[in-house]
Amino acid sequence: MNRLSKPVSFLLINSILASTLYSVYLFYKHVNGKVDIQPFVLFNSDFLISFRLDGPSEILLIISGIIALAIMLLSYIKLPRNKG
Repeated sequence: MNRLSKPVSFLLINSILASTLYSVYLFYKHVNGKVDIQPFVLFNSDFLISFRLDGPSEILLIISGIIALAIMLLSYIKLPRNKG
């Protein structure tokens, strides 16, 4: 279990960092409106993912991403790990 904690932590922190940086990019490019992603089929059901972006929602995404990053980084640094 201890061998997997570092790669999993690395993957989680990097994925949240990438999504937060993407939110910052969308905020600075002033992307507004509805963003649709290509529909996909899963278990004979069509799924269409769409996002509605505006200024307050992008700011909320950035703030929640920074808070999640801070919590994960602090818990990775401060929590004790078992050796061996």
